[in-house]
Amino acid sequence: MSRQGYFINNLSGYKSFNPSPLQEIEKLLNLDKETLNLIIEIHKNMTKINTMSELIPDSDLFLYSYVYKEALESSRIEGTECTMEDIFSNINKNGFEHGKNINDIKETISNIKAIEEGIKLLEHLPLCTRFFKEIHKVLLNNVRGENKNPGELRTTQNWIGGNNISNATFIPPNIDDMNVASNELDKYINNDKSDVDSLIKTALIHYQFETIHPFLDGNGRLGRIIILLHLIQEKILLKPNVYMSYFLKINQLEYYHRLMDVRLNDRYEEYIKFFLLCLRDTTTSVINKITSINDLHKKILSILPTTNRQKNSYEIVFNYIEQNPIFTIKEIQKKMKLSYNTVNTIVEYFKNLKILILKDNVKRNRVYVYEEYIDLFKDV
Repeated sequence: MSRQGYFINNLSGYKSFNPSPLQEIEKLLNLDKETLNLIIEIHKNMTKINTMSELIPDSDLFLYSYVYKEALESSRIEGTECTMEDIFSNINKNGFEHGKNINDIKETISNIKAIEEGIKLLEHLPLCTRFFKEIHKVLLNNVRGENKNPGELRTTQNWIGGNNISNATFIPPNIDDMNVASNELDKYINNDKSDVDSLIKTALIHYQFETIHPFLDGNGRLGRIIILLHLIQEKILLKPNVYMSYFLKINQLEYYHRLMDVRLNDRYEEYIKFFLLCLRDTTTSVINKITSINDLHKKILSILPTTNRQKNSYEIVFNYIEQNPIFTIKEIQKKMKLSYNTVNTIVEYFKNLKILILKDNVKRNRVYVYEEYIDLFKDV
């Protein structure tokens, strides 16, 4: 048996792939000096991120926005068309009223809810197939894949690429092999006696999950969520603020190539190095982003009126705007329980300072945008 696994002839005439257990693979890895240096660099970045995250005035604000950004980029890898403006316009609304690509927006917001559900689940359940089913159920709720057994492992053969199984790029394990491989993956994830660094383990888990492809739909998005959740479970991350999808998206062709290169040519080491390079770039970006958000937050606070009573109302409104950078005055009034005139005065103050821009100039329910903040998440 080759190190990566082997292809099996099935009765229907196709060849499915059966991956080797990761417990055996990690013992055979031969990582070069560059890869080992990447591990050291990433751990340093993670430590810095954990420290900086504690210093952010409103860490939830940063986490919300980064979760949104991750969901957006992960969905884009799957071909959806959605923007940060679409997410901020719809995430806290009843129904989906803003944006042209409603199905794409719904899919991205389901991705956000799946990430949030996964973070909550970690408090009482370790990563395992049962865990993945629970997230998958949320991920495919009320979206285009909802007819593909949300929360249930597949009971039929799937494939990747091509119009049908006969011309597929890759055919994951058949049902029997999938069940065995999923059980083995559960054992590996929660094996405390692993001989490799946790970052290497994260890379291997992501590869194995994508190779097993245990669901009919949503495997790519769920597999990328698992990266974050494993970093948290391993206590490398204290808060959920490191997401790789942006860098996997801009290196999408190589990303898919590296996964296939392991399956076909046993090139685990090359895949791991690619994974770590993306993770290194991700952590560097997060450090820069935390700094930018912090600087912007302080800049706005420094120009608020100095009267205590005024400042309290201004800060209340500003805190709302940071978490909801696309909004109407009525939304703030209702949520923060302030008078319309008070909110209107404060919003006009921010608008005159060009902190806010008026997006929709209508008589009722005018929409304002905190554009400078949203721009921080348009690229990395």
